[in-house]
Amino acid sequence: LLSTTTTTTTTARASASPCAASPSSRNLARNSIRAEAKGRLSKRSSSSLFKNLALNASSSSTSSSRGFFVVPSAAKGFLKELQELREESGGGFGGATSTSSSKGTKGSKKLDFTLPLSILHYPNPKLRAKNTVVTVFDDKLAELAKGMFKVMYETDGIGLAAPQVGLNVQVMVFNPTGEASVPEEEVVLVNPRILNRSKGQTLFEEGCLSLPNIHGDIKRPKAVTLEAQDLSGKKMRHSLEGLEARIFLHEFDHLDGKLFPDRMAPQVFETVKSDLLAMEKQFEKENPGVKYVKY
Repeated sequence: LLSTTTTTTTTARASASPCAASPSSRNLARNSIRAEAKGRLSKRSSSSLFKNLALNASSSSTSSSRGFFVVPSAAKGFLKELQELREESGGGFGGATSTSSSKGTKGSKKLDFTLPLSILHYPNPKLRAKNTVVTVFDDKLAELAKGMFKVMYETDGIGLAAPQVGLNVQVMVFNPTGEASVPEEEVVLVNPRILNRSKGQTLFEEGCLSLPNIHGDIKRPKAVTLEAQDLSGKKMRHSLEGLEARIFLHEFDHLDGKLFPDRMAPQVFETVKSDLLAMEKQFEKENPGVKYVKY
């Protein structure tokens, strides 16, 4: 996930450029973002919603990779959003209840993958394919989650969905701190579905490991209530807000065959269209005859 500036209105746009910062300033900003996230999460650790979602330490990976990644120059906007969240009274979501869920076929087949996993790039057709509902909760599923975390951390992300590593099943992982050294904040969600989205929205610049160097402002709900299963198949219901909500919604889109440019406003999409077309041409060159969905 990339961020520059956030807002609770539905009209404002981010204006800062993540490319403008020097390597040193980007690193400082990244550290600020992660430190803020860690501090915010630790303050609510005793009743943390992640307590029931976090991957058990015995099955968690010591390294992983995020399908989102945070751009350091975004620190100021991200911290602003966190402050806004703190100042809110904590009222209800207020929005209309959503019964939407990720579209997938029923009955998962035996998981077939080879470690280490690697990130698929747009326009690989698996990023648009339907994702199967997981029905078998075994060691292979736990192994997949560990492998996803590993490649997530290695590629400097904070969230990752199974289609991004070539498995079309409804599984996502994320760690809002972006640090393998904080395994207690690792989250695994299986067969997630959205129960409610907040009426309030934020504008945030996002990026994706499957679309390297593509960044754009995306408007998403500020909070979301979800239902999912853990690695043992146990059902749970939780609410997310701020960064965690955005990560979830980004990865949920992947499970629904959507990519974040799909949600860009037309004027924002125009700024990345040429890069997307270049990726399509490269894919066609490397994979002649393979059909895929074009922008």
